Amino acid sequence: MREPKREHSKSIAQVRNSFADATGLARYSDEPTVLTARNKAVAAVVSMEFYDWARTVAAMLHEAASDPERLKALEAAGVDLSGKLPGRVPDMERTLRDQAEDYRPLQD
Repeated sequence: MREPKREHSKSIAQVRNSFADATGLARYSDEPTVLTARNKAVAAVVSMEFYDWARTVAAMLHEAASDPERLKALEAAGVDLSGKLPGRVPDMERTLRDQAEDYRPLQD
């Protein structure tokens, strides 16, 4: 998995008028577009390859965090799993953990 080449930032209003451009950048150039509302980042359009990779990493971290030996190894490597997700969506952390437990990569 390669790193995205360049990150774009556009308001939701701008992307609404040319959503195909944002999806094309993600799909063909592996360049994410960060969507903003009132100059605040609120979402991102990324390639499916990057999304699948992020979901896989989340599932692996969740699995590792539930094993005391793996958790010690992650902490020794400097991985901080104690962080909380933004409080605006109170059940988001539980939802993401549930999804990570059930996640299966898409089959081609």
